[in-house]
Amino acid sequence: MAVNDKIHGLLVLFMNLDDWRRQIDDVDSEIVGLLAKRAQIAREISRLKRVSGTPIRDREREMRIFDRVRNLSVGVVDSRVVDQIYEAILAESRRVQAVERSRDQAVPDACTLTKAAIQGTRGSYSEMAAIKALGSDIEILGCDTFDEAFAILRSGLAEYAVIPKRNSTVGEIVSTKEHLKAADIEVIDTLDVEVRHVLAGSVEASFEDITHVYSHPEALRQCSEFLEATPQLTPVEAVDTAASLRDIVWENDVRSAAICSEAAAELYGGVILKRDVADTKDNITTFVVLRRSTIQ
Repeated sequence: MAVNDKIHGLLVLFMNLDDWRRQIDDVDSEIVGLLAKRAQIAREISRLKRVSGTPIRDREREMRIFDRVRNLSVGVVDSRVVDQIYEAILAESRRVQAVERSRDQAVPDACTLTKAAIQGTRGSYSEMAAIKALGSDIEILGCDTFDEAFAILRSGLAEYAVIPKRNSTVGEIVSTKEHLKAADIEVIDTLDVEVRHVLAGSVEASFEDITHVYSHPEALRQCSEFLEATPQLTPVEAVDTAASLRDIVWENDVRSAAICSEAAAELYGGVILKRDVADTKDNITTFVVLRRSTIQ
């Protein structure tokens, strides 16, 4: 053992809990300082974006950031933790840029991005619909359930909700049918989104080894013929299409796959095992954009 290693071992031996906590405090101070530095850089970027007419949110850039920090964290920090931390960091960066832009434009009330509630997460078809309907400069509030998305809309935490109403393959979306009858919300827009389901798995997965397929119940319904024709696959209902693949990739589960979008596979680093697994090629989901009703 080297002399330096011996000295380090002796120091560790004689350090008590307070010593370790002081080191944690020092690290926390460095983290906060770096966050402040990042926020200042975001303000400068906001000014450049305003001059060039560039939107505040650049989703391709965000994807590259996630890919980079995940690669940096391999073997050091759990990728789920890294994703959660950077979701918060990027959300704060967008807020800082929005505040800076509102100051430059002297519009004091425009300090946050428009918020839209969806059922799903990044890479979901609902996110695609929200961006298509409301533009890229929005804050997506992803929810596990439609109940949660509607609750967020009613609470005022989100100005809008973007919700699927009907699918060309299976008809009305059962999960949202009753919700859309509520008198305290109104439909302000309707749009169609092409749904091209793929079967995707973790990096080391192969189609022959897959035994379980996870996805949202509606996506499983839209792929019933494929699932029935492939008896080796057991369908499992999950919260969301994109989140299903995300969890499979994070856990490197080579026996499971997800029915999701190609965008989700790209976002989470999944491998596409089969394309066009929906019952029909012309698979379209109709979404509605909702807000709280102005009629009292």
